[in-house]
Amino acid sequence: MGPKARRHSAQGMCRAAFALAVCLTLSTLIVAASAPLAAPLTFYSVADATTAAAQPDTPLGGGSTLVVGRGPTSGAAESYAYLTFDLSTIPGNAAVSSALLVLYLAGSTAQIPPVVRVHAVEQAWDEAKIQWDAQPQPGNEVISQTLSLALGDKSWDVTALVQSWVNGGQANHGLVLVPGSTQPFDCTFNSREAQVNTPRLIVEYTLPAPTTTATTGTCLDNYEPNDSFDLAQFLLAGAQYFAAVCNPQDVDYYGITVAAGQHIRAELFSLPADYDLELYGPARDLLGQSLNAGTAAEAVEYDAHTAGSYYVRVYGKNGAFNPGALYYFKVTLSGATWTPAPSPSPWPARRPP
Repeated sequence: MGPKARRHSAQGMCRAAFALAVCLTLSTLIVAASAPLAAPLTFYSVADATTAAAQPDTPLGGGSTLVVGRGPTSGAAESYAYLTFDLSTIPGNAAVSSALLVLYLAGSTAQIPPVVRVHAVEQAWDEAKIQWDAQPQPGNEVISQTLSLALGDKSWDVTALVQSWVNGGQANHGLVLVPGSTQPFDCTFNSREAQVNTPRLIVEYTLPAPTTTATTGTCLDNYEPNDSFDLAQFLLAGAQYFAAVCNPQDVDYYGITVAAGQHIRAELFSLPADYDLELYGPARDLLGQSLNAGTAAEAVEYDAHTAGSYYVRVYGKNGAFNPGALYYFKVTLSGATWTPAPSPSPWPARRPP
């Protein structure tokens, strides 16, 4: 083969290699873009209240029950139940695949299965002040559900409404349950003040995965930005997650909703560098930390005295990081009854730097 032929052959090989590299890069991008991250969460009501036509000027927001019903004469003694959930921790680009409103039916006077409708609320309201004569009128109907007569959890699919709240299509002023049946009935549900079987919203959503390329070196982390308590991404208990520490200054915060009396176990494992783990309480004070050397797994355990949002903080010791390698973590919740410890937690109460 002459010099000219060899030159043409080398050029052809380079073109082929370049084309292969482009194809591989595009394949990586396509796979990443089509691999959303599931993140189902449970949110508890932050405000709820009954309004009753029979008590038109009485605020009932402090009660341990929520009542939905209708008296013997249509409209003469109706009762509504208002609820609000704080969904600010769900990213605005999330695609909501499922959202179930779950209330615990503690009592009912219905003789046949009653119908209870869910409507969006289009104005702000105050749990301590809302009453029948001063309540936002129900907005668009979200769903109408026929409830069985058996006591226990009852659910309504409110996926479309939650999607609108998350993406900003509609302001989140909560929702209201109103009677949909023509026959008289009263359904009594537990409110948040009941402290057990409280109203909850179970949301499952997906986030677009990061699109990583060799040229940009994007960090393999679905949760950024999450460098503070206020930006913490909330987790599903017992699920395994993965992320990365992108640079020497990167710290990752994650949140989880915990009921009073539950035992928390936070774990950090399969570490590509020397990463440490901390656990913070609803007051954002340090409850525990794990500072093992090297790439040894980390774990923190704690018995939750109070319900609320707890936080996990992951960071590299002395600035350790690896944007191209993942660490794995999960938070497990167990137990239901808290027994006061004989002595307080040994960890000092402080905020992270």
